Amino acid sequence: MSGSRFLFANGVVLPPSDTPSVSTFLEAHPGAYTTSRTHNNVLPVALKERKSGEELAITALVSGNSEKLSDNDSLTEDKLSRILDVYVHVGIYIPPVFGIQENGAHLAVVGRGRDVANAKYSDWVRLRKPLEKLRLPSVTELLLSNDRDRILEGCVTNFFVVCRKGNNDISNDAKGKDLYDYRSAYSVEIQTAPISDGVLPGVIRQVIIDVCSSMGIPLREVAPSWSESEIWEEAFIDKGFQASGHSSYDSLRLLQHVETIQVPSSLGIAGIKILEGGNMGGEAVQGGSWEDHCSNPERDLEESRL
Repeated sequence: MSGSRFLFANGVVLPPSDTPSVSTFLEAHPGAYTTSRTHNNVLPVALKERKSGEELAITALVSGNSEKLSDNDSLTEDKLSRILDVYVHVGIYIPPVFGIQENGAHLAVVGRGRDVANAKYSDWVRLRKPLEKLRLPSVTELLLSNDRDRILEGCVTNFFVVCRKGNNDISNDAKGKDLYDYRSAYSVEIQTAPISDGVLPGVIRQVIIDVCSSMGIPLREVAPSWSESEIWEEAFIDKGFQASGHSSYDSLRLLQHVETIQVPSSLGIAGIKILEGGNMGGEAVQGGSWEDHCSNPERDLEESRL
């Protein structure tokens, strides 16, 4: 079963040889979709041929043609079945191990946020292709910003930072400690852009917010500001991005830690220094326009290591 994929169209399975990759499938079929995955050997009967370490990624897409319904028709289950098409794409993937440094996400800020962010719509796969062309080989996910400062989300992920409240200096004793140790030394919070800023209201995003609330972990829905990146301690993305040949599945992992973030010098802070314990510091430099960066990102990307 390794390397196989299947596509069901209105309950009928297509021949495996005719099944495209999930990215090609989404580009060719406009509609609302979502992606889920198996985890830790669920459905053992259905997955007997699955190799150890492999999981299933399952994408469901619904599209419709309202032209098949006349103005005088009332909606019934039978009529809905004629105007709606339901597709289920099933593929194999191998989830990377969480927490290993080599498996950390490498991010880059490349352009503006999406126009329609309140649902997963397959047209976004096509619309983001110009952004994908800006991806450097080392980058595994692209970040979006409308104002050169506030980071909204990734192309297929939500973005979170763990930061100090305010610009308090880090004591030498606090450096190198984990989040819970930090909380005893000074106040921290998690930040992520609010839905009102035009980000996807993802299921995992809401789970993270609910878990933080239940555990008393401070979380504020505000877009992380790159101009305040000196107070960032850590960063992570949800719905982990799995890149292979610049193709990807959505929702393949709950969380993925961020190893590096590359930004254009036009965002105002670049030349970030790497400090012991993962804390960041840097100095402002002059850069070109945001529009110039979007057309030539290799020219002015700088790297920040978390």
